[in-house]
Parts: sequence; structure tokens; C-alpha cells
Amino acid sequence: MKHPFLFFLLFSFFFLAFSGPCLAVPLEGTYPTIPGTPELTAASTLPQYLNYLFNFGMMIGFTAVVITLIIGGIIYVFSTINPGARAVAKDRISGAITGFGILLFVYIIAVTINPQLVIFKFDWTLPPLTFPPADQGDTSRVDLCIGNNCQTDPLPTGQASFYSLKESASDLNIFTNKINSINIRDYSPSGSCTGANDTCYIAILHDLVNYQGRCQYFSYGACNANIEPFAASASIFKYKPNPSGAGVTFYRNPFGGPGGAFTVENSDIAGIYQAQLKDLTFMGWVPDPNDPSAPPTWGCTVPKKEQDCTAWKFDGTCEIGARRCPTLANKNISSISINGDYAVILLYLAESSASPYQWTACQVYPTVDDIRKGGPHQIKWDYIINHGNSPNWVVILPIKK
Repeated sequence: MKHPFLFFLLFSFFFLAFSGPCLAVPLEGTYPTIPGTPELTAASTLPQYLNYLFNFGMMIGFTAVVITLIIGGIIYVFSTINPGARAVAKDRISGAITGFGILLFVYIIAVTINPQLVIFKFDWTLPPLTFPPADQGDTSRVDLCIGNNCQTDPLPTGQASFYSLKESASDLNIFTNKINSINIRDYSPSGSCTGANDTCYIAILHDLVNYQGRCQYFSYGACNANIEPFAASASIFKYKPNPSGAGVTFYRNPFGGPGGAFTVENSDIAGIYQAQLKDLTFMGWVPDPNDPSAPPTWGCTVPKKEQDCTAWKFDGTCEIGARRCPTLANKNISSISINGDYAVILLYLAESSASPYQWTACQVYPTVDDIRKGGPHQIKWDYIINHGNSPNWVVILPIKK
């Protein structure tokens, strides 16, 4: 072995560093003072002993490196007298440099992994438990309950008896077809859900996942008891009493192309907007095709030749003056532009429905699959049309996004 002294130093350092806790004895004398290391006393803790041993070992190691470099340098200077001593000097210098590199590497690795391994200031006691402050603010949520009267106590088996939501759920999972009541817990300092800091919910339950199929509407912060257990997904919205935006525009052609448009203005959505599609026509401000600089006039936005005909000639052409602006019913809506914080619901309500809030089928826009969240470029109405019906109502909800 070429460097027994260096090997002995390294072995002694690691032996002292890792066996220190096992060799701990009552303090009987004064330990040497190491710069940057607290002095050991009878009250010193185990981490302080480890810190002292680590720094002591590093100090001995670096001191040995310096001494070896000095000795090697002296031998190299006088090697002209004894040429064989030059090789010995080179071995000592290279050994000292290697030892310095090992010590530096150990220190850097220890600091990189965890500085506490070097400074040994960790505490063996657990930090005191801290609890979040009591919620003094918004405690609103929607509870979907298995019980008939919005009970939210756990079942005897330990299974939760309710499913709390603050946003939509595309699949109710184990609660599917088990919801018998819904409790909307609003937070309304103003007392009327019209304040800027109020959080009031609107919930729509669907009998299919991904917000499709037959649905039912709930709101107004109360327990809605004894509902039919049909829900498989839930659309949850936060009501916004004073919406901001440019309203919602319905287009007759796909992708918002020309050929008919109708806009529900933002002022009409200050509250929940609902209307039958047969009562809405494609009316709006129409520019003068012969004079683009002229101010637009109010009229039918559908070209004359595409308007509904109310009287036909024997040759199959429409009577002059027998045109009528088409309504939004009968699949006349092809795309929607949502220009603000709104949710648009197209629904089919059968005449035999027991309640206007129990909808035969509905579709909420924008859907989770819509790439353009400002509204669908092309409406599919898959579920409603596949069941042989067309939407006959529209509901627009001003919501907080």
C-alpha cells in the first residue's frame, strides 16, 4: 500500500463519524475547540456530538493533506541530491491531492443530499400539530344524498350516504341511481344570492353519464326531497346574478355562417333566461346589401328565399309576400356562440311532463368535448334526435366560471 498514512486517516475519520453514538460516555474532560463548531458540554445533545465528530474528522483530514503536501514539496526540492527521492515526493503529493479530492467529494455529497447531514441541527421531537383555521367564509356545496330527506350522516356500514360537489361530475360512480334527495347549500351574505360575494348553486341531474339523457333542474338553496333515483351525472353551476358579456347567439347554419342569427342580449340574461324555441325567430339588425354605409335595419336575418313559405302556388313556388321568418324550433339551430359567462341548455320538454323542471331530455353547452368553449360550431343533439324528438326549449344560465 503506497499511502498507509492517508488510509489510516480516512479509516479513523469514518470510524469516529459512524461509531460516535455507540461510544458515547459521560463528558469527563474538555474537548478541543473547533472553529465554527459549538463547544461540547455535559448538556450537549447527540446531534451536537455528531456535528463535532464530523467537523473534527474533516479538520484532521484537511490538516493531514496540507502536511503531506508540505513534506512532499520539501522532498521534491531536495530530490536533486537523491534522485530516488523524486518518485517518493510525487507519490506523496499525488496522494495528498487524491485525499483532498475525496474529502471534498464527501463534503459536497453530504451537503447535496441533505445539509442537515453536515450541520446536524435536526430535532428529534415532532413539530406541534397545526390545524387550519375554522372556515369563516364560503361553506357552500351541493350534497347528493342517498336518504329521502337530505340526511348526510354516514351509513352504519361506514359507507358515505352523500356525495358533496362544488363542480360538475361526469360520472357519479357508486352513487349512480341512488340519489333520492339533493341539498343545495348556498353561501349568501346578502340573503338573496345577488351579492358579489354570494355563492349560489344550480344543479342539473342527468340519467346518463357525460351530462346526457333525461334530466332535472334544482336550485334555490334548499333540500329537494324524495326525487326519483335516476342520476348518473350532475352539472353543477355557480349562479352569477349580474353576468358580463355580449350574450348568446344562435346560428341557423353550421360554424356561425351567414343565413340567419338570433342573439339573446346580456340584459335579457340578468337572471335565468328560458323560452320556447317556437317563440323565437331569427330576427336582428340586418345591413343594407345595396348600401353598406347605411345603418342596419331590424328584420329577419334569414335570406328571403330561405324563409318559411306560408302559401304555395300550383307550380310549387311560394306566393309573393307569403314568406315568414323562421323560428329557432324544428332543428333550425346549427351552431351557438357563447360570448360571456353563460351555460346554454337546449332541452326537449314533453307536454305530458309533470313539472317544467323535469325535462325529458337536455343538452348542456359547452360540452366537455367541445374544442371551442365559446360554443359548438355544429350542434349534434345526438341523444334527443336519436329518441325521435327535437329541442323545444332553451335555458341560459349566467354562471361564474
